[in-house]
Amino acid sequence: MRSLDQIIGLPVITSDAKNIGVVKDVSISTVDWKIKSIEVSQKKKILQIFSESTFIGSDSVKALSDTVVLSVPSDELVNSIEENPEGMVANSILGTEIILKDANRVGSADMIFFGSDDFTVSCIRVKPEREIMEALRLQNTQPLYLKPDDIKAAGDMIIVDITKDELTTFPGAA
Repeated sequence: MRSLDQIIGLPVITSDAKNIGVVKDVSISTVDWKIKSIEVSQKKKILQIFSESTFIGSDSVKALSDTVVLSVPSDELVNSIEENPEGMVANSILGTEIILKDANRVGSADMIFFGSDDFTVSCIRVKPEREIMEALRLQNTQPLYLKPDDIKAAGDMIIVDITKDELTTFPGAA
């Protein structure tokens, strides 16, 4: 499993070994909870059409480990650029308030974890707010881990398919 903060800052290399920059963020579909594109902050202007940063479709990513290796050479990179990336950028999910399906607030998202073999979100870690947990009469202030299947809706807030009573038997394991 890999966390968002382990992906941000990785060098991005084209298939012809050109270092085009570093990962600035990722765009995640809230439908299937997969990374749809990576936002690359340019190290130097490889192509004149690049702005300071741009989104490259995840289908152009060949491998992700200590670096991100693209499956396309730099002269074909223009075909992988996404003007309007699908989904939400991951950094906008961090800090988002988490609401239970019975309308109780529980905390905010503080990290996103991805499967090591694919670009799917494994879980979102929630930092519960002490005051909220006390108001819910729950003593556990350890992080909660939400699976994508737990999420009913994501936008300005994230609504999960868990009630206050079910929260006492939570968290899901990361």
